[in-house]
Amino acid sequence: MSISDAQRENTKPVLKELFNLWDNRSGLYGKVVFGSAIAKAHDKKWRNVTSFLLPTHKSEVRPIGIDADYGDFRIVELILRIAGKRN
Repeated sequence: MSISDAQRENTKPVLKELFNLWDNRSGLYGKVVFGSAIAKAHDKKWRNVTSFLLPTHKSEVRPIGIDADYGDFRIVELILRIAGKRN
């Protein structure tokens, strides 16, 4: 199952708002954490279960970096490097 053109178009304003908020509040943020859980479906293709972006406060200190592989299920968390403005 893939994302439809309508779903893709409906996502654009949400992402624009998110990136505008990040730009406006960039002085408060330190790192941006990306996390995802994926699972192998019956057709042996990997499918996204859930993903998230989490901008952390510049003073937040916590361990970041998960790579838990359970065979047909995997959870990852890593730092995203986002430079410059997003249009």
